[in-house]
Amino acid sequence: MIQYCFSVRASDGRPVSASMAYPMYAWLLSQAPPSYGTLLHEQGRKPISQYLCRDKKSGQFVWTISCLDEASHKALQPALRNLTEIPLRASLLQTTLLDSFSVQSVADLMETARKQEDTSFFHLTFCSPTAFKRDGSYMIFPETRLLIQSLAEKWDNTFPDYPLNDEEALGAFRRGVKITDYRLQSCRFSMKSTQIPGFTGEITLKSCLSPPMMELWKCLLCFSRFSGIGIKTTLGMGGVSFI
Repeated sequence: MIQYCFSVRASDGRPVSASMAYPMYAWLLSQAPPSYGTLLHEQGRKPISQYLCRDKKSGQFVWTISCLDEASHKALQPALRNLTEIPLRASLLQTTLLDSFSVQSVADLMETARKQEDTSFFHLTFCSPTAFKRDGSYMIFPETRLLIQSLAEKWDNTFPDYPLNDEEALGAFRRGVKITDYRLQSCRFSMKSTQIPGFTGEITLKSCLSPPMMELWKCLLCFSRFSGIGIKTTLGMGGVSFI
């Protein structure tokens, strides 16, 4: 997996918004070889996540793109490596590469997780509009069950040789991880003519897990910075960071 972060600003000074991530993704895909688009359609997987949000410290908007498999990185790397501007219908966006970060294997991801402090509390920030879907309805609150299920499904799609989405592991997480505090606000993500309800903000998760499950939980949280959480993470929703 590899992640790129770009600063983004409109050349004409127009405001930038999180919903611009959707047309930015469409443009990025147009730069990939046609065979890659065919591959995405055939395999039905979503090996890319991306989102656009304002960085609180610098005040600038940052576009974060994660390629979750080698095929995606190979197809998109030429465009990302030389990216300086993105022409959209509404505005020309100027970009500057800020950083890139890669994880080569599950073993590397687990090593990164081991370096995280052993603590019972983790603070998760939803950087771009986030939502879940259950029984055909949008769920605009981060229930622990939905959060864990989303991460497990994304993990299994990315690492099919290391499956996690089994009832025993999920049951242990559901019993051992709870939301203790939150500071959230509702919002909408614009996509074509649709306004998708969601939320942004922060939650605190308390984890009472056995040492092996705690290592796996930290691994999932490290993975979340690449995968995102919830629905439509490929189109600009569900970008997260954690402490």
